[in-house]
Amino acid sequence: MRFTADDYLEICVMDELNGRFADAAALFASELSRRVAILALDTSGGIYTVPFAEYINVIEDNLRRLTANGYYPQGMEAPKTWAGEDGDMKFLDYRDVNRWFESVRLVEEMTRGIAGRLLRTGTFASGSGRTRQVVRAA
Repeated sequence: MRFTADDYLEICVMDELNGRFADAAALFASELSRRVAILALDTSGGIYTVPFAEYINVIEDNLRRLTANGYYPQGMEAPKTWAGEDGDMKFLDYRDVNRWFESVRLVEEMTRGIAGRLLRTGTFASGSGRTRQVVRAA
C-alpha cells in the first residue's frame, strides 16, 4: 500500500495494519520460534476517526515490539513517539503511514532471510544473535 497527500487515514487502513502486525508476529513464531505480543488497535463499530496520539503510538509501539532484541532490519526508519496536538514538531501525514507499511514489509523480509539461514539439526538452540544453529539432544 502506498499513500499520497490526497489520501485519508481511514479505519480500513488501521484494520490493514492490524492484520499486517499479526501476520509479522505469526511469521516470527513459525519461522524463528520468537513470540511477539502485538497490541491490537480498537477499530470496533462507532470509532470513525483516529484523532489521538495514544492510538497512533500503539502502531509505533508494535513496530518497537517487532524489532526488539536486535531484529531491526537495515533501511528501516525508527519508530516515533507522538505527543499529540502541538506537542509534535511535525504532524502525522501520509509519509508516516507509508513508513509503517514499509517497516512491516522490511521486518517480514528480514525474518524470512534469517529463517533461510537457520540450520535445523534437532531441538536445542546454541549461540546467540540472528543466525543460530539448532543442535541435537544427547
